[in-house]
Amino acid sequence: MLDIVPITKIRGYYAHVCFEPESVEALKARQLMEQAEKHLARHADIGRWHCKPVGPHTTGSFQIRFSTADFNVVVPWLALNAGYLSILIQPETGDIAADFSDHAMWIGKPVELRLEFFEEEAMRRAQVA
Repeated sequence: MLDIVPITKIRGYYAHVCFEPESVEALKARQLMEQAEKHLARHADIGRWHCKPVGPHTTGSFQIRFSTADFNVVVPWLALNAGYLSILIQPETGDIAADFSDHAMWIGKPVELRLEFFEEEAMRRAQVA
């Protein structure tokens, strides 16, 4: 039987803009970040620039955090302005592993993620506790 997750579990969204560091793709991502800061300022928080992979990412990235109410503004803007960049859109439900995999959507070509990161992180936390 299919497990249904109610949409009321979604507390917000993240868009992760992925790029290969030190490439033309990185320049395009930086331009997108600058434009997002101008055009989405009232609708989203633009996160830090990561030249190296961080968390489950296998590329450089920056993130954009936005509310469920702003989904209809932010996601279409990204879709129209992303060019050839890959952007992971993931809800924030409290199940981060599922949010990056089963619940995720992509604008552009999907990029490989290290999903085992979440299990590794849980094991590290369990050892500390």
